[in-house]
Amino acid sequence: MWKSDFGDAYTNRNLLSPEVIQQRKDSLAYILKGLPIVTIVEPGCNSGGNLKALQELGYEITGMEPNHFARRKAAELLDEPFIISDDSCYDINLPDDYADLVLTAGLLIHIPFKRLNEAITEMLRISKKYLLVVEYYSEQDIGIRYRGYNNMLWKRNWPEIFEQYSVTLIKSGYFDKSQGYDDCHWYLYQKQVSLL
Repeated sequence: MWKSDFGDAYTNRNLLSPEVIQQRKDSLAYILKGLPIVTIVEPGCNSGGNLKALQELGYEITGMEPNHFARRKAAELLDEPFIISDDSCYDINLPDDYADLVLTAGLLIHIPFKRLNEAITEMLRISKKYLLVVEYYSEQDIGIRYRGYNNMLWKRNWPEIFEQYSVTLIKSGYFDKSQGYDDCHWYLYQKQVSLL
């Protein structure tokens, strides 16, 4: 679905203005300030707005986006060097512990519950230390009809979901539209270090 005209239309609706990219840059800088982060990966990066904000903050960026049109828009937006692949969030062609932080922003809300663990596990696999989740929140799992389709968008209780993973919540908050995000809750998790 996301590789089709439906995905192209989504990309066109969600192209970010320079003002919104600046808002996201400020918001991400607030979250990441003082953390030992150099490399960041964003699965489902779409047209690259988050990556552009992170690039302007000085981070080394890698994105994954299955939609060809969105990848092209991201390539037009970003400055060299950057990597944008067509990898799926279920099968990321990167080694374990590849990036200091993995970002998911408006991606997990579109993942069916039966595949949510698959996507989260893969993101944690490639993260060396941190996972930043920026998504719609609801105390209960709620499916929302999206652009005439069912089973395409869900609001979820992310803190409850992440209790089953080996991560520690460092900090969390909420961004409204004036901060570059569409009324999203955010959660910064740190992977727990294995003693084995």
